[in-house]
Amino acid sequence: PLARVKALASATGTTVNDITMTLIDHALHAYLREHQAAIAKPLVALMAMSVRAEGQEAAGNQAAAELVAMGKPDASLADRLQQIHSSTGQIKASSAKLPVAVRQLYAMVLFGSTTLPDIAAAFKSMPSINLVISNMRGPQGQRYLAGAPMVAFHGCPIVPPGAGLNVSFVSVNEMICLGVGATPEAVADPHHLTRLILAALADLETIVLPKQQAKKPARKKVTAKKSVARK
Repeated sequence: PLARVKALASATGTTVNDITMTLIDHALHAYLREHQAAIAKPLVALMAMSVRAEGQEAAGNQAAAELVAMGKPDASLADRLQQIHSSTGQIKASSAKLPVAVRQLYAMVLFGSTTLPDIAAAFKSMPSINLVISNMRGPQGQRYLAGAPMVAFHGCPIVPPGAGLNVSFVSVNEMICLGVGATPEAVADPHHLTRLILAALADLETIVLPKQQAKKPARKKVTAKKSVARK
């Protein structure tokens, strides 16, 4: 449920995007450790960011793309969240100063650079990105088809050249629908990665959210009444 992620964002002073990226990043490092493929540098994600102005109703996609440095490999879950929050905050602050056309042109250059490892062998040892993260806002409110309620709404996590992994999440009707697209060389078991993401969510809730103590009903004091014998 989206409410779980919103509660974490509110408690930590971050955003839903920050929380979701942290869960993905933490799960990926756990996956790499399980396969004896741990890395020493933070992962770099190519992530689409909306450039639509507040209240803008223009049709079509209004988005650019940015390279986002994720958390350090050995960071704790709480530290990883703060590192990613700082990284996205700096990117948003610097990008906001640029015209929308420049940001969109930069996004085209970024997507073009991902094809280099597939074109020239010299670039295989220094990929520009490790994964793609797609954040999409789906229809809000309950939708129906011929009277049947819609229960899920998934994006298509297309794997671009040079990346090997695309994790997409769509917020729809107070739910987050998660999708993972991967090449077998990058992630052989995408379903296991989703389980690690959900495990990271539960761990972060344990760390961040206060424990709700069940309120026990107050016991009523029973006062013994002495019977008075009357003559």
